[in-house]
Amino acid sequence: MKAISRCVSGLLLAGLAQTASASELGYDAYIDSPKRIKCMYGYVTAKTGNFDVARQIFEDCIARWNDVYSMIWLAQM
Repeated sequence: MKAISRCVSGLLLAGLAQTASASELGYDAYIDSPKRIKCMYGYVTAKTGNFDVARQIFEDCIARWNDVYSMIWLAQM
């Protein structure tokens, strides 16, 4: 039983050792992303109240791909 406990503790500590920077965890990491999936993250960002980042994401999606859904959500903000 102690061996299992040590194994689990070791795995948890190993997972905590691999931390990500704050910019990788926030929606602002999607502002300059070349992936079109970021347009969906613009919607989620707006719903969480981060309207500045959502606006930047939507404007980039409109400029790159002429994304109609980004136009709609930008108009509703």
